Amino acid sequence: MAVTDYNAGSNHTLPTLGSAKFSSGLNLSEFYKKISYITLSKKGVEKIGESAIHLANYESLTAHMLSIRSRMRRK
Repeated sequence: MAVTDYNAGSNHTLPTLGSAKFSSGLNLSEFYKKISYITLSKKGVEKIGESAIHLANYESLTAHMLSIRSRMRRK
């Protein structure tokens, strides 16, 4: 999950700081459950892991960084 937040597609951010005031009104898509499936191989994590760790550190999300690092090969 932590890797996909940064590098591999879907993101689960929510409108914050009052931005919901100027987003569109309620529509039919609000009532559908949206599900994203992302498959990332160990090789894929190795390829994009370092950049995801860099972004997690920048945002001070230590748990995200540790989660990504734990899925990478020890060097």
